[in-house]
Amino acid sequence: MIRISHFIAIIYSIIMLILTYRLYRKNKLNFLGLGIWTSIWLALFAGILLFDRIETVANILLGMRVMDVFVFGAILIIFILLFLLNFNIVENKRKVQEIIEETALREGTKKK
Repeated sequence: MIRISHFIAIIYSIIMLILTYRLYRKNKLNFLGLGIWTSIWLALFAGILLFDRIETVANILLGMRVMDVFVFGAILIIFILLFLLNFNIVENKRKVQEIIEETALREGTKKK
């Protein structure tokens, strides 16, 4: 049985899939990012469509409610994404620092 919250989540995942693909087509998202975000939105979509089956498996195997499993999974995914985001920020900071140093050295040698 599809509840109103399931319907909203399905519409949300479809909209996010479309936006993710548009960002990829505009070259604002690389192929790896496309793959990661598409996987996340498809997992949300599949999780909602298979909610009753997941609920049965979660009760039998884990002894948890299905929403607890989804929340736990979402928290894990958020921490993974935060780790990757932090790595990208540090890497970009290093690249900017290298560019600044190269520019300063070039301009310093021109003035002499």
